[in-house]
Amino acid sequence: MVSRQLLKPVITDVMFKGMHFIIMDSPAADTVQTFAKLLLRKECSRLRVSDVIRVCEDKYPIEPFEKVGIKVHHWEFEDGSFPPDDILEKWFELLRLRFYGPKKTPSGDGNGNDNSHPGSVAVHCLAGYGRAPVLVAVALMELGMSNQEAIELIRSKRKGAFNDRQVESLRNYRARNRLRKNLHQCIHPLIQHPSAEYLESPVNFGPPELPTYTCGQGVNPGHPPTYAHCGHGCFNQYKLSCG
Repeated sequence: MVSRQLLKPVITDVMFKGMHFIIMDSPAADTVQTFAKLLLRKECSRLRVSDVIRVCEDKYPIEPFEKVGIKVHHWEFEDGSFPPDDILEKWFELLRLRFYGPKKTPSGDGNGNDNSHPGSVAVHCLAGYGRAPVLVAVALMELGMSNQEAIELIRSKRKGAFNDRQVESLRNYRARNRLRKNLHQCIHPLIQHPSAEYLESPVNFGPPELPTYTCGQGVNPGHPPTYAHCGHGCFNQYKLSCG
């Protein structure tokens, strides 16, 4: 019989600039029920997990998490590697939604907790020492932490995190402020436009340069929209149309 101690997830708690991350190991098919209950209701109720990001192969059913109001996202990528761009974009989009969007609490909470609390997002790979902490480290960098500080912080909390290949990728990673809280509001007046609409989907603009704005639709119905971005390094993306 599996002991109660072995059923508990090995949790690492990381908080920075209002975002709350949980790094953990993967549950197995016979332990997923306990994982879900611990993450939401028992030992870790203070963590208020809204989402679980699974970046390894599928080894358990997601229904036990869904029953307690936790959404599971399956974003698998190669073991021991750095996440590809499409995974990073989904990761940043989820974090902006959960921490900067309308406040939401997992529906299965039911314990009288403060529903205004943004909660936390959990990430796991198989053992929780490679792919999962890499995603959290990249988020810390996009929030303004230096590359080396992010690596050292996570390693201080989760001994043995990252392999040499991942450390090298993290050291070379160039953050682009993609988790700045007011990402849809450029801080540079030069490119502000009253009818600018922030684009969730990235558009490839090439090297940053000062954009020239024109009306995206004008008086011509069917005139294609004009896309532009901030040339000061914000990498904000806008679709312009008539106000």
